[in-house]
Amino acid sequence: MAYKHRKYPEWSWSLSRDKIFNTCLRKYYFQYYKSHNGWEWDVSEEKKKVYRLKKLKSLDSILGNTVHHIIYQILEERISFKKNILDKKIKESLNEAFRSSKNKPAWEVNPSKHIMLKELYYDDKLSEQKIAKIKYKKKQIINYLIKSNLIDEIKDYYLVKSFDTDIFESFDFKDTKIYAIPDLICKKEKDGLPNIIDWKTGKEKNSNIEQLRLYAYYYYNKTNYQDKIKTYFIYLYEHKIQEHIFDYDIIEKVQKQISESIKKMKGYLADKKWNKPLPEDSFTKRREDMVCSYCKYRELCNR
Repeated sequence: MAYKHRKYPEWSWSLSRDKIFNTCLRKYYFQYYKSHNGWEWDVSEEKKKVYRLKKLKSLDSILGNTVHHIIYQILEERISFKKNILDKKIKESLNEAFRSSKNKPAWEVNPSKHIMLKELYYDDKLSEQKIAKIKYKKKQIINYLIKSNLIDEIKDYYLVKSFDTDIFESFDFKDTKIYAIPDLICKKEKDGLPNIIDWKTGKEKNSNIEQLRLYAYYYYNKTNYQDKIKTYFIYLYEHKIQEHIFDYDIIEKVQKQISESIKKMKGYLADKKWNKPLPEDSFTKRREDMVCSYCKYRELCNR
């Protein structure tokens, strides 16, 4: 499909968008509005800068995306599942991100094609502590994948659908496109209960059960199924599995939560038809705290 210029971004909703909205309105504005069209050559330098900052990646996100992609390849493309292969692929991804981040001019010209690590952008270097932490995290994840029987068990399941890191699937809710993509949907038997799996490379404390509930709603929305659904957070770093079972009656609750969130977000629109936001000053900054120190837009707030 040919590229079509849009003055304002397409309206949509996701759990991550809701989280940012409730964390910091200014960040929400940067992420979903001011960065829009920042890739076009004739827009303001300020808009280009916001778009570049939106594209910053962290070491943890590079590691997480790589692990998700490898698991997808193992299940869908049946690549070799060996410790040395996993280690090599993850190392290559991390090293490539580091090398790319050293070429700042290339990233500034085309931030969608080049990686810039947030740690290097703001601190000019990777601390020994950060490098050690990522290495340890990588080791823990690989050990769990190899020593547990998780992947081998899932290989024997009936795979309904698995999603790679660059897949953006959605469904419609009233006049809103909803993005909710589980990592894997499978069944032990073809006619058995659906199992929805979300791989986690971070810590359990950063998870939200609403994510699994939304994935269950996604499945109900996409199919005629109306029975129980088993959902799982699988914490590869912490070597834990958290299970939640949902019934069809969650639909009403999820729809209500989405509706309330959308209503709040649209309260910050000057024109709902075109998804035109209110002026930037209407999106107040968060009070400076630890959350701000991790924000990719912090230089725009002089923090």
